[in-house]
Amino acid sequence: MSLFERTRSGVRLTKPVPQDMIAVPFGGPTKFVVVASQDYLASVRIPEAPQDLLHHRCIRHRLPTGKLYRWEFEKHGEQLIIDVPGPLTLDNIPMMIAAVGQWIGFAYVPLVSVADASALGSLRTVLDDWCPAD
Repeated sequence: MSLFERTRSGVRLTKPVPQDMIAVPFGGPTKFVVVASQDYLASVRIPEAPQDLLHHRCIRHRLPTGKLYRWEFEKHGEQLIIDVPGPLTLDNIPMMIAAVGQWIGFAYVPLVSVADASALGSLRTVLDDWCPAD
């Protein structure tokens, strides 16, 4: 059996990897942002801290493992992990962004996936100071 046949490979966003795998970073840090439509934001109180999201509708993200992703925040060394409430759970980032555009609530997605919509003014990020790049 060759060495190649005995190794496993994969791509993951998380830092820990199984003990028998070697981690090799690529692509640089990924910045995630909390985003909502301008119309939704006009109808609610804008969150000032991650805990404020507990009083809002959020679009939850189901990971390929089946687990629900809990939103991760950091500011000045303080880390928070929030299990947000929400009427909708999706496993597809483009669908999450489409739902944001329909006033469903907030989503936590990679900045690169909403950069064009944010530039056009249809979406807006919030809690930017709590969303550093990994």
